[in-house]
Amino acid sequence: MANSTLSEEYLPAFMYLVDLIVAEEAQVDYDTIAVEGVEERQDIDARTIKRAFELREALRKEALTGKVYRPSFKTLNALTFYYFEGKEKLFAEFARKHSKNIEEHFYRHRPSDAVVSTLFESSQNKIQRLKTQKTELEKLLQELDGKSLGEFLGELVDDRLASFYKRSEAEGLKTELESYIDQQIKRVIQKEKRASILFRFFGSFGLLLVGVDQIQDMKRRILEDFTEEQEALLDDDDELLDMI
Repeated sequence: MANSTLSEEYLPAFMYLVDLIVAEEAQVDYDTIAVEGVEERQDIDARTIKRAFELREALRKEALTGKVYRPSFKTLNALTFYYFEGKEKLFAEFARKHSKNIEEHFYRHRPSDAVVSTLFESSQNKIQRLKTQKTELEKLLQELDGKSLGEFLGELVDDRLASFYKRSEAEGLKTELESYIDQQIKRVIQKEKRASILFRFFGSFGLLLVGVDQIQDMKRRILEDFTEEQEALLDDDDELLDMI
């Protein structure tokens, strides 16, 4: 997980998960969660569990004072594992799987702008970040159009990428990469439209429901993601050939 602690993107999921646990337990036992929220030979401090519940209560009361604690994803994973008794283990997957219920819950229980700002401090405007990503992707597509695949890759090809591209037909792969970048542009445009609508109706709260990655090197990120996708397709093809 790129984010080591709770981020704005996952605040609605955090609130929903903790509220699910509280709804089922009259008295939450932090020590029990610390034991039952991890697999064997793993451990987590019960104090971090306690602080997560204290944060949720502070959000409920709109009263963040002193040092603000944001739970780590290790803690969030433990809460997920505990609530689902091991059937679901990762908080990020829980957030994706239950997104509809999470959004509905958040609309009913969202905290104020001031509280969110205190918790996460100031952050780059998500809509502007999406606009920047779209521009970077469009520049990549334009660069790829005017170069051979080898020229486009330049010095970014590490051993893993080099091994993959040697197995693949260069010109056909360039077409696939162009299509992939174009799909990412369309995806960002759709996300930007959704963010604008949510911001119009719900202000900064709405933007909490829009996940926007902070990408330092767009070209490397695209190549790595594209390679991973293509390798998965090749593995599927190999499995089919083995079955014939």
